[in-house]
Amino acid sequence: MPILWLIIIVLAIALVGYVAGRRRALASAGGNTRNLHSLPIYYGMNVFLTTMIPALGLLALWLILQPIFIQSQVADLIPESIASTSGEMSLTMSEVGRVADGIDAAIEQGLIDETVAQDPGL
Repeated sequence: MPILWLIIIVLAIALVGYVAGRRRALASAGGNTRNLHSLPIYYGMNVFLTTMIPALGLLALWLILQPIFIQSQVADLIPESIASTSGEMSLTMSEVGRVADGIDAAIEQGLIDETVAQDPGL
């Protein structure tokens, strides 16, 4: 899923939280804003930020750790004879990335089926 979609989903959930928090604050005061400690916008913003900041923080953390995690998983599958030094490993990982991008592009263009692309016997 593209990162932009994830950010839009998080913002949508945070906006729903804003509206719900504001409504709940008004409902607890019987609809009279004078009975509230703060303005209703502050209750809504509290829910908005409480929803958005942890979700975007986890997304940022995943974006930082994802390449490290994937490289460690793929590097274990590469034989020692192919990549014995770190420079060769870097070149091999670049080649793996290019092949993966090519397979993704072929699937998007409809040249190959996704089940065929996932077949390890190829």
